[in-house]
Amino acid sequence: MPLDYYNASDKRIVRLAITKLQVAGLALAKPAGSSRVAATNCTSGRTIVLEPGGPGASGTNEVWIRGEKISQRLSDGELDVLGWDPRGVNVSLPLASCFAHNSYRDHWSLFAEQYREASASPMTQLKVADAMNKATFFACQRRFGDFGRFLSTTSAALDLEGIRNSLGEDDLSAYFVSYGTAVGQTYAGMFPDKVGRMILDGNVYFRDYRTLGMDSYNSFANVTDVWVDGLLGECVRAGPDKCALAQSKEGDSRPVTLGNLQARMESLIQSLAKAPIPAYFESTGPMLITYSEFVKALYPALYLPTTWASVASMLWELERGNATAAAKRISSFQSGPAEVASRPFSVELTNLVVCADAHNSPSPPDDLQWWDNLWANYTQKSWLTGNYGFSLVFPCRHFGGNWRDINTYQGDLDHTLKNPLLLLSSTYDPSTPLQNAKRALEELGLNARLVVHHGYGHATLPDKSNCTDQIAKRFMMEGELPEDQVSNCYANEKPYRYSKDQWF
Repeated sequence: MPLDYYNASDKRIVRLAITKLQVAGLALAKPAGSSRVAATNCTSGRTIVLEPGGPGASGTNEVWIRGEKISQRLSDGELDVLGWDPRGVNVSLPLASCFAHNSYRDHWSLFAEQYREASASPMTQLKVADAMNKATFFACQRRFGDFGRFLSTTSAALDLEGIRNSLGEDDLSAYFVSYGTAVGQTYAGMFPDKVGRMILDGNVYFRDYRTLGMDSYNSFANVTDVWVDGLLGECVRAGPDKCALAQSKEGDSRPVTLGNLQARMESLIQSLAKAPIPAYFESTGPMLITYSEFVKALYPALYLPTTWASVASMLWELERGNATAAAKRISSFQSGPAEVASRPFSVELTNLVVCADAHNSPSPPDDLQWWDNLWANYTQKSWLTGNYGFSLVFPCRHFGGNWRDINTYQGDLDHTLKNPLLLLSSTYDPSTPLQNAKRALEELGLNARLVVHHGYGHATLPDKSNCTDQIAKRFMMEGELPEDQVSNCYANEKPYRYSKDQWF
């Protein structure tokens, strides 16, 4: 694909990695008179294109991991599924990694990524992070030049149109998740006549990316509810036979209530800010359970309610003084010595996209006190994800000194689309709250339908609903949408009581 779509004289290109699950030729017998698209030339006729989010998530990995399940969920296994690594990501070239080895990044993150609650002096910690951000973006500029100018969501949408054109399909069929919905909304604004059957699941609101920090701030809306009503509340409702945390604390004969369980767990976690817990895990050896690393590993668990039983057991054991399970969870989020020889991760891509999208945003004061106030505001809003949200936007302080002249789509969504969008949104999503989808729906009007998925987890895949799946499948295969602009669907089961019949 062209590196710069707005400069025809620039002949540089980016190479996008693409993986396609091709179901044609396997078992595609269709009843006579079926309205579904017949397979031709060893393809399924239409292709479900994936964008799994991030920014920085790999679509090629998503196809390898969940391609068959997604094809089954949305098309009974009849449609091909294509995943792509957006520019800068994973095995696309060039790779947006500013460190030569992952272990070097891990080393410096120990200094630069300490959470506010664990810092004796937040301003001192902020100065360390600021210096590291400046060094990192300088390294990015030295390693791959002006590539940072071309990593916006707009560039991803333009690449997506190139993929559709290469497939030879008249319009785009897609399943986009999380940040991928920003790509999808941008694509719909830029190419309204190419919008096919596009499903946007776990919606952000694409306009938020234009204002520095707005998307991060809005993402805090649900996370506390997911922690309290979800991981803890559903535990109490499931009882001690299903959830370890529903047992009374040793020496306390009172029954467990949601209120005292929440107080117990948050006291346990906050205690890590004052004193880390020593631990040992066989594959890593000695380690510490620190506040920063523990919260960093705990937050993603809210995305997957099917894992909550094991998370509850880990918290129960930690409360009793056994840190092994916590050490295992933290180690799964860290790179080990073997990573020295591996291909570097495209971690910096996330910040580069966020900063490029917000390049027109009013510049904050050149004053670390302003940023310190923002950091405090974020962490007060959410101890679970405030530090992470701040880490997405703080590096942008140094973006403009390295990259300028960025072209991004500044239009809207009020076009008449070739086909309406189907928006899916979970009521208890820890990252992309329902209000995002409602804001997009308000702008799209009759160009969209919204399914409110009453369940837990990030997007609708982790908490299966036959109702949601049926609406999505009818839309993808037949083009049928609910008459009502907003429909309600409910998850089949509750956390801690799941059968094995789940997508995850």
